[in-house]
Amino acid sequence: KAFCSFAVVEFPEAKFVMLCDDDVLVDVPRLLEVVDKPEREGGLPRKRFYAGQVWAEHFGKPTLPQRDQVHRNYLPPHIYPMSQLPPFAIGPHYLLSADCAAFVHRNRDDLAGVGTLEDVS
Repeated sequence: KAFCSFAVVEFPEAKFVMLCDDDVLVDVPRLLEVVDKPEREGGLPRKRFYAGQVWAEHFGKPTLPQRDQVHRNYLPPHIYPMSQLPPFAIGPHYLLSADCAAFVHRNRDDLAGVGTLEDVS
């Protein structure tokens, strides 16, 4: 949430926001080529776009909340009662259209994280 708020406030003209760990190699020229391409020419959607490595898609099965109390990502049922987590892009990188980052910024006080999973709000 803090990163989206920072990006929206400091870079209001940005069309996309990318969160990336410092140990990830990014082909910046290729990334710019993809994000600069107009949508009508096969470029990325400028609205409601959220991309990254989605475990549920990558492994072909849903991501389940960790119910083992000794696990560092333990998620008690009273915090998250559902049996599956929604599909979400995990770190080390994900890309959001500016409207998605603005949504997170506007709603930062109401969005709750899910246990220790900072990528799920």
